[in-house]
Order: sequence, then structure tokens, then C-alpha cells
Amino acid sequence: MAFSSAPALAETPFKLELRVFEREIRGAELRTNLVNKDFALPAQAVRRSRNFTKLSSALEPSLTSIFLRLARQPLDARWVQTRDGWVAGQRSAWEVDPLATREKLLEALIEGRNSSPLVVKVTPPTRSVERWYAEGVRSYFGGGESAFYGSAPFRVQNIRVGSALVDGITIPKNGVFDFNLTVGDISSERGFVDGYVIKTGTLVKEVGGGICQLSTTVWRAAYLSGLPIVQRNFHSYRVGYYELATPTFRPSIGFEATVYAPYKNLKFGNDTGAPIFIQVSLNLRSYTMRVDLFGAKPDRRVRISRPIFGSRKPAPAPRFQADASVRLGQQRQIDRAVDGISVWQNRTVLYDNGGLRLDRLYSNYVAWGAIVGVHSSDPRLQNPRTQATKAVKNKW
Repeated sequence: MAFSSAPALAETPFKLELRVFEREIRGAELRTNLVNKDFALPAQAVRRSRNFTKLSSALEPSLTSIFLRLARQPLDARWVQTRDGWVAGQRSAWEVDPLATREKLLEALIEGRNSSPLVVKVTPPTRSVERWYAEGVRSYFGGGESAFYGSAPFRVQNIRVGSALVDGITIPKNGVFDFNLTVGDISSERGFVDGYVIKTGTLVKEVGGGICQLSTTVWRAAYLSGLPIVQRNFHSYRVGYYELATPTFRPSIGFEATVYAPYKNLKFGNDTGAPIFIQVSLNLRSYTMRVDLFGAKPDRRVRISRPIFGSRKPAPAPRFQADASVRLGQQRQIDRAVDGISVWQNRTVLYDNGGLRLDRLYSNYVAWGAIVGVHSSDPRLQNPRTQATKAVKNKW
């Protein structure tokens, strides 16, 4: 008896195929990408189904697992920086139609085919790239950044809460961004915590301390992008956080913006001819923040002069205030001393259509003595050395 030495032909696995499309904006163009996935079904269960011309119960565990794996919720469109530039992507919701998928599967098995489509309902997210493209939000317009390393936990918490309220905001065409209106009520019910703010010439605890880190970064994005600034206020004295450098940006003195509702606000206009989408990104490893703006293709160039400084005013003697966390005989430095100084810079915005806009950024900082926390019975609180200061309010 002769035996063949040729190997047996391997059975071709049967696959369920997922073929759906997802949109993205790349290079200011709307593109369609194919999502292609295959799922192999158990060979023995496939054979039984073919033989009996009905779906074997042995297929059910695999089908149920695949249906569950594919079910997903939508994620709103966001921009991601890649080697090729900024790309807007999204995640549509997927929902498998089990009945339709099983019908097509049985049909393919009876006809002797080795694959069958998964029938999936695709629902784009509410904030989709298709909507952005239709509205004209197609390009990176500009951005700004800041650093807040060394911040106390209360600052970090308030920065996180505030950033979530600004992230994802869209400024309509010809609209005005209003920081205080956007952030809304700064209260503990909304996740904000107590932190130091500048009030009546000293530091006090108040809900929301540190929110100016966000207003400063938002302002930098608008200012560096050449957008018209409607309202901007400087702090009463220099705050060290706003002079911290990031790996790619070193701010000059005065390159900041304070807020304190309802007295001080940050507003800027949108004159780009399309909506502007604001995206806030926090890096809690490096303690840096980015605010990026997306909309029409930039139609302007921005030039900012070097800062020009006025005369410096030396910092006064330290001031002492009661601090419940300090034991008698000890002390804790709450804030450092800084000299007073005035500074200004000129901004030139050159439009592609030949237009020109000039404006001046001006800040005037009072001299500020160090603030030292001591026990409530410390004698230095009875005869404090003070310097008269005007009543100011900043949530630094």
C-alpha cells in the first residue's frame, strides 16, 4: 500500500470582518480612514454550522465576546500634534447589530465563503471633525504655555478644575472670549479649594487661589496668536510662577494676566473669520500647561518687542501674619519678596491682506515684602512693620 508524503491542506480559518470608516483633519483637509479588523471563529463550530446549515451553539461564546469587544462609546474630536503637524481625530461610537450579523454569517457559511461582515452602527461624536471642517476649524492657529512647578497642592487642584472648564470651549466667529463667564462660579461645590489670593495688600485664603495660572496661559495663547485683546489686567506685584520657563518658552516679566471676578477679567476677540476651538493640556509630571487654538489658517504674523523696564523699587521689610500651622517660636515663609518695577512691550500684528495693528502691553508692579507665617501669639504680630498698599485683588 502506498502512502502519500504530501502534507494535508490546512483549513482556511473563517473570519468576521469589521470594515468601518473614521474621519480626521490632516493638513487642513478632511480625510477618511478605513478601520480594518478580522476576528477568527472556531473551526469546529464553523464546520458544524456548515454541515447543519444553521449556526451552531458552539459559535455563541465567540460571537458574544466579539460583540462586546467592539461596543464602544464616542469620544469628542481633539487635536494631537504629530510629526506631520496637528491632526484632529475622533472616536465614533460602535454598536454591533447581532441579528443582522448572524444572518449574514449563516448566509456566508451556506455559500461556502470564508468571511462575513460585522454589521455595525457607527455614530459620530457630538463634537466631530466633520462639523469642525464644515465650520472652518481646520488648522492650528496658535498657542501659549506656562509652568507651575513648586505649586502647593491647592494651586494644582484649582488649576485642574479651572482647566477642565475652559478646555473644549468654542469662540464663535466675531465673538469674544470672556474668562470669568466661561469659568463661572468659583466655589467649593464645583471642586475649587482654598488657596492664597492677594487682597487688600496682603495674602489671604480664599477659594480658587491659583486660577490665574490658567488665565495667564489662555492670554498668552491669544496674545501670541495676534488676536485682539479686549481686557487684560496685570497682578499687583510680580508672582514668580508667571516668570517660570518651560522647555520651549521663557516669559519676560509682565507676560501674565490676572482675574478676580467681578473686578478683573480677561477678554479677547475672534477676528479670524471662523470659530476658534480652545484646547487645554496639563502635564502633571513637568507641571506645565498648554493652551492651543484651532480654527482658520493663520492670516497674520506677530512681532513682540523686547521688554523695556522702568526704575526698580526695592522690596519693603517682611510682614508677619498668623498661621495656624506654625508653632510658637517658629515661622514659615508664605511668599517671597520682590522689587517693584514697571515694564512694557510693543506688539505688531501684520495681516496677510496688508493690515497692521499696534498695541502696547504694560504692567506696573508694586514692591512687595516677604510674608512670613507665625503663631497667633508671636509678638511680631503686635508691632508689625508694614508698608501702605492700595487695596488689590488677584487670584494668583
